[in-house]
Formats: sequence, C-alpha cells, structure tokens
Amino acid sequence: MTHPAPPRRNLRVVARRILSRYIIAPRHRTWAVDAYDAEAHALSAWSVGITFGTWSTDPYLPEWGSSLAYHLTAHTMTTAASHRYVVTASLDRDHAAVSVMALRGRVHDRLAPAEVPVVRALSRRAGHMHLLAGPLTYAVIGLPTPGPLPPPSTSEPG
Repeated sequence: MTHPAPPRRNLRVVARRILSRYIIAPRHRTWAVDAYDAEAHALSAWSVGITFGTWSTDPYLPEWGSSLAYHLTAHTMTTAASHRYVVTASLDRDHAAVSVMALRGRVHDRLAPAEVPVVRALSRRAGHMHLLAGPLTYAVIGLPTPGPLPPPSTSEPG
C-alpha cells in the first residue's frame, strides 16, 4: 500500500491557519466551586493545571498555574465570604492568567493578593477588582515561565 505524497503547495497558509487557531488565539475556561467544599482550592488548582497542560507547550506552565490557582483561591476564600467562587484560567500568546471571583460576596478581611508572598513570587502581576458580581482577585504569569517551581518552604502548603 502506497501513501500519497504530502501536498507541497500552500503549506505556509495551512501552517498559519493551524497556528492562529490553536496557539495564537486567546483561550479561557471557567469553573464554579462551592464555598462549603473544603477542597475547593485543591480542585481549582487541579482544573487550572490540567487546562494549561492541554493548551500550552510550555512544560512548566501547568505546575505554575496550578500552584498559583491554589494560593489565589485560598486567599480569596479567606478574605471574601461567598456561597460560590468562580475560577477562570486564560491563556494568550504572552501571558497566562488565573482569576477567582467571590460571586455576590463581601470582603471581610484585606483583599490583597499582591501581598501574599507565594502569589507575588509566582506571578508577574497580581491585584483585585470590585465588580458588581463580587470581588475578583487575579494574577498573571509571563510566558515562557522561568523554569521549574522553586521548592516550597516547610511552612507553606501546596
């Protein structure tokens, strides 16, 4: 059985279309986690890590995104009371971002993810916004990632 020769014409056009559709196009994915679930931050970390792993070719992005989602969700859950938290992962050509919104929540402590040492170490920029739907925290990772995660200190989970 012989296979036909690959087409030699228009390969650049086909390659550009593939790249624009699967790599360059921004992507985002959103999950809702319940406040009563004690493992909500671990679930959001797992979901973000799997998502970044399927989207990106950066070998360390799933690990960075997962750890960032874990700590950002934990910070949001301890500072903003809500019945449900909405976690979003997004990826474009130069940045990966994780955000957590406390749906119809109210802030009862200092909501400042940029002051959390782990979030500050893992992200290029972090902050918060007060939206009509509830308070939102976010953090951005620059791509490509700097390499493997540094080993955590013994006092920090995850």
